[in-house]
Amino acid sequence: MNNEKVILMKRIFIGFLGTVVCGVCVAFFRQAALGVDPFSSLPSGIYLVFGSYVSYGMIYLILNLIMFFFMVIFARKYIGINTFINMTLLGYVTEFTERILVSFIASPTMGIRVFYMLFGVVVCCLGAAMTITANVGLSAYDWIGIVIAEKIKKIHFKYIRIMNDFFCVVIGFICGYKPGVGTILMAFGTGPLISFYRYYLIEPFIYGKRITKET
Repeated sequence: MNNEKVILMKRIFIGFLGTVVCGVCVAFFRQAALGVDPFSSLPSGIYLVFGSYVSYGMIYLILNLIMFFFMVIFARKYIGINTFINMTLLGYVTEFTERILVSFIASPTMGIRVFYMLFGVVVCCLGAAMTITANVGLSAYDWIGIVIAEKIKKIHFKYIRIMNDFFCVVIGFICGYKPGVGTILMAFGTGPLISFYRYYLIEPFIYGKRITKET
C-alpha cells in the first residue's frame, strides 16, 4: 500500500473518530450542567423552545441542514464524507452517550460535574481538530471559520472561531439557554486549543510532519 493511500485511510479514520469524540463530549457538557460548548448552545437553546415536539438529535440535524445549504454555495470544496457523518451522527451520539452517563450516575455531584466539564473542554477541542485536519469534509459549522480566515488573511483562524462561537452562545441565550463556565472556557479556548492539537498531534500523526505554520 503506497503512502498516499495510507494517509487517506488515516484521514478518513481521524475524521470519523473526531465526529464521535465531539458527540460524546457534548453529552458530558450537558450532564455537567455547567454550560455546553458554544455551538451546542444553539441547538440546546432551540431544544428548550421546541423540545416537547422534537428530539435534540433532530434539532441538531435540522440546524446542520440549514448550514449545509450555505456550505454548498460558499464552501463546496470542503464537503466530503465526514460532512454527512457529522450532520447525521453527532446529535444521536450525544443522546446515546448521555443515556449511558445517566445510567451510571443519575445525579452527579459538583466534583463529578466539574470533571465532566473539564473533560468536555479538553477533548472536544481535540475532536474538532481531528475533523478539521483530516480534511475529508468539514462539519456544516466548522467551514464557516475556515472560509472567513481564508478571505480575511489578517485575522487568524483561532480568533475568527472565537467570534463564531460567541455568536452561537448569544443566539442560544436568546432562546433561553444560559451559558455556564464550560461555555465561556470553550468560547475563548476553542480556537487556540484546536490550533495546538492540529500542529502538535494530528498533523504529525496523519502526515508524519507538521504542515501548517504555528501562530
